[in-house]
Amino acid sequence: MTKTLAAIAAVATLALASPAFATSLDAAMLAQDDHNAVHVERYDALLNRLRPRCRQTRTAIARLTWGAKRVMSADGHHFSNLTLLLALWGTIPKGPARVDCAGQYASMVVLLEQRR
Repeated sequence: MTKTLAAIAAVATLALASPAFATSLDAAMLAQDDHNAVHVERYDALLNRLRPRCRQTRTAIARLTWGAKRVMSADGHHFSNLTLLLALWGTIPKGPARVDCAGQYASMVVLLEQRR
């Protein structure tokens, strides 16, 4: 219950934060959710790498990651937010075109479900 409340509070803070604070809060929220706040720089670096390749904003990528973790966890697949960001990076094809990262996460969920 406490973890759920902390996660809700983190998301609410993220949603209400000004864009100036959002850059550090995005990564901090994901790191805190993974109980890995010491390595928030890794999350921040991945979000920075993904941002120019995704059609979504940095905050949207963080929220998609957080949501994908919950969906996959409910289906019995337990991944950290960091692992999901790395997997998302690995699914993006090379080239100048920006990708719909929401669709990439949706594809990952479908592929995992087919392997069950």
